[in-house]
Amino acid sequence: MWNLLVGRHPRPALEYEKSQEKPVEIGSSSLTTPKSPWMPFKALFEAISKEVAPKDMKLVNVHYDLFRCKKISRDGFIQKLRAIVGDALLRSTIMSLQCKVMLSI
Repeated sequence: MWNLLVGRHPRPALEYEKSQEKPVEIGSSSLTTPKSPWMPFKALFEAISKEVAPKDMKLVNVHYDLFRCKKISRDGFIQKLRAIVGDALLRSTIMSLQCKVMLSI
């Protein structure tokens, strides 16, 4: 799951890179290649459930079940997750969990 967000500083909604990357649009279907370590969705859900309203967590789990049943793609699920939870909370939670993993090694 930690492939969900690229471990970079926050960016404007549309940014042109000096490299050969295409424009990055927040909420678009074109995602950059993940650069962060892999982490299970369940660990992320447990962490964000403390910050997200129960009705929103229920919606996250509905979409996750659709993803697991192959009714929506991984990218489709991630788009739904980002729309429900928000990039800021996802980013901070991922970074926090990554720090905990690094400290336990």
